[in-house]
Amino acid sequence: MDGGRSVEVDSLKQSQRIVKNAVSGAASAVVGGALQFVTAALILRKFSIAENGIFSFVVAFAGVFQLLADCGLNNILVRELATQRNQAAALVGAAKSLIWITSGGALIVMLMVIAALRTPVSTKWLLFVMGLAALTQFHSAGYTAIFRA
Repeated sequence: MDGGRSVEVDSLKQSQRIVKNAVSGAASAVVGGALQFVTAALILRKFSIAENGIFSFVVAFAGVFQLLADCGLNNILVRELATQRNQAAALVGAAKSLIWITSGGALIVMLMVIAALRTPVSTKWLLFVMGLAALTQFHSAGYTAIFRA
């Protein structure tokens, strides 16, 4: 009898943990989206129409290369860590290697695209810095994936 109650309590704690994680994830997404919206609104109020176009292009450009580098790797890492906890060290090691390889490849492609663009040098620098920031964020998302599992 007592063993059955333990399973009930464990499953209740697990369901509470799942709900808590889902709510906190949703809340952080809402707060992050709100901050991004407010920041963009404040920035765009100060920009001219031409500067607004450059800003939008730079943000979109960086996003493309972040997606190119990610390729779903962080989601795969979460899934594998959740199902194979005993292999965590090997999985994280392999994932970090892949993160470095894919971000390095994305950086090379990004630099080639920037060099081929017919834009002012100042815009090329903006593309480089924003693209580098996006690839750096990809590395931090890899560590975040470990804690999400």
